[in-house]
Amino acid sequence: MSSETNPFLSKDEKGDKEPDSSSTKDHSVSLDVAGVVNPGIETSDPDKLKIHHKEKKRPPSGKRCCLRFFTLLASVGAEFFNISAPIVSKQQAPEGVNQLAIIFLHIVASISILVSIYFVFLYCCRRFGNAKKISRILLHLIDLAFAISFGVLMVFMIGDFRCQIGTTWCDLYNTSIAFTVLCCFLYTVSFIWDICGTFSKKKYP
Repeated sequence: MSSETNPFLSKDEKGDKEPDSSSTKDHSVSLDVAGVVNPGIETSDPDKLKIHHKEKKRPPSGKRCCLRFFTLLASVGAEFFNISAPIVSKQQAPEGVNQLAIIFLHIVASISILVSIYFVFLYCCRRFGNAKKISRILLHLIDLAFAISFGVLMVFMIGDFRCQIGTTWCDLYNTSIAFTVLCCFLYTVSFIWDICGTFSKKKYP
């Protein structure tokens, strides 16, 4: 008579043919808890064994570089026509022209040219090298200072003296004013761009 049909045999004598369901359940629960605490314990998942690398540096914005390049051209235009007015026309500035505004434009436009060249050069160094970007607060101050400076120049150069169209000196002078207005606009756009980049989730380079 087999042990399975003998009713007088104890449970231990029958053999461990059927595993204890309670112990198996406890073992699976312990594995699940360990997997939650340490996801890397599941070696069957290759993704969990991979080392997560830091995100790569985002390249600088090409649109921002184009804006700086146009600002450079506008600054060169304002300075060039401001200087060339007396040279090309071979005439001195007419009466009523704000001489301080002309001198101030020379200074501001020259500094703007140097700063714009530096920004374009920095973009190339960041794009093809490992140069660090400028502090966003410093960009705020630079763009705001130039926007205010060109804005004040625009107001004084237009308001103090209205040069009639048709003479060489006035044509060059008015063209210089037009580039001054363009510089004010571009620096204002750059300043707004800086503000949006500061408060938005996506940081502009």
